[in-house]
Amino acid sequence: MTSHQTSCARAIRAATFASAGAAAILSPLPLADEVLLAAVYAALALVLARIHEVPAAEVPWAALAATTLKGLAARGAATVTVALVPGVAAVANAASAAALTELIGRYFDASIAAPGERIAAPGFAM
Repeated sequence: MTSHQTSCARAIRAATFASAGAAAILSPLPLADEVLLAAVYAALALVLARIHEVPAAEVPWAALAATTLKGLAARGAATVTVALVPGVAAVANAASAAALTELIGRYFDASIAAPGERIAAPGFAM
């Protein structure tokens, strides 16, 4: 692993844990965590851009925003089904936030590392 890869993996992991914690705390307020997650993803994109030494103006913001909106919409639709069940909502919110953040982080990393290239959405292979 290169130092860029290590730094990016560390940033994604930190965002994943922060997202999971915030989502669990905000679980009593249905869909409130989506707003916070969007901000976390924007900050993560900036951190990854800095690691890759890509100016913020060259980050493919439109593609990242489209992916973020689709991911958050799918997550919101899935978690709203358990929003009124205490405990279950917290676990579902935390788990889905962690999974989405990990996947979006990987996609952001690949997109920022190779601006201008079409990047396929990543799978969950570890």
